[in-house]
Amino acid sequence: MKKIGIVLGALLALAGCKPEPGEEGDPFIPIGLTAGLEAGTKALKPGPIEGNNFPANTTDVFRLTVYASNSGIPTAFGSVYDEIENAQVNSTADLGRFSLQEGPKYYPGTGEALYFYAYSPYGDYAEYNSGTAAVPPSVTYTFDGTQDILWDTVTRGIRKATSIGGQENPDFNFQHKLMLVEFTAMASENFHPNGLEVKEIWVKDVNTQVELDLVSGRMQYGTRGEIGNAFVTSKDGKRVQVQEYTENQESLESFCPLMFEPQATFVIEVVLSDGTTYSDVPVSLSGSANPGASFRVNLTINRSEIVATGTVVPWDPQGDTDVTLD
Repeated sequence: MKKIGIVLGALLALAGCKPEPGEEGDPFIPIGLTAGLEAGTKALKPGPIEGNNFPANTTDVFRLTVYASNSGIPTAFGSVYDEIENAQVNSTADLGRFSLQEGPKYYPGTGEALYFYAYSPYGDYAEYNSGTAAVPPSVTYTFDGTQDILWDTVTRGIRKATSIGGQENPDFNFQHKLMLVEFTAMASENFHPNGLEVKEIWVKDVNTQVELDLVSGRMQYGTRGEIGNAFVTSKDGKRVQVQEYTENQESLESFCPLMFEPQATFVIEVVLSDGTTYSDVPVSLSGSANPGASFRVNLTINRSEIVATGTVVPWDPQGDTDVTLD
């Protein structure tokens, strides 16, 4: 999976307070409120972010925390810059351009440099933890496999420009922090599925909680459980049928994308529409199970046919067996 690179030139004009007209070096333009840009109107959907950018015209695509410093990269995190803490960022109708939900901010006129820490997604599954003098900010996720956790920082220290038109802005290159697994399903060569559907898929005994350090990007995993889908559908929202056998598995449509801690082996459970359950099925991935890696797991449903054959056997009395019904 590719990283998601964006330039926040359309996000922030960032200054601690709005500069007075005529102030030397004032860029004047509150980036993010330029003409023709619209605020996001739809929510970010669960699931993996596709391509190299967030979807356009979408609310709350990522969250941003900013610190100011005159002495290099911050080492104390008790005070954010201009109340930009876990600030909601929306994408505009112009793909690749963003705006703060609360309106534009400005670079400080005092000459301090700004340091940016961003992550995605945010929702009722995420708890933001403010930083302190000794502890960096973090986000605690309780996830179900549909959250594509992304993170990046811009810590080269960006100051207010000294000339009009020369303002530098942060450019994020978001990193996927989990791996992505998708599934396909087909029958074995001698089995005809006849409309059989994949009903449920579960990945067993994996981490379902993680704390993301917004400064280092470190992921500290916690509670274990299962993630999956109790109502598996295709990408167009239809029930997933087990496909007839084919040697060209690449032609099969993948479904049920799940994101979780990178690991080379895990165990799944698959439930079919007729009630058949395949429990504790081991999966070993080929390739490097790293953050940002994506895999397809091809499920082959192997069910033996029942064939009836009959032969005539002479009666051969073997005596009586007593059975008492109480």
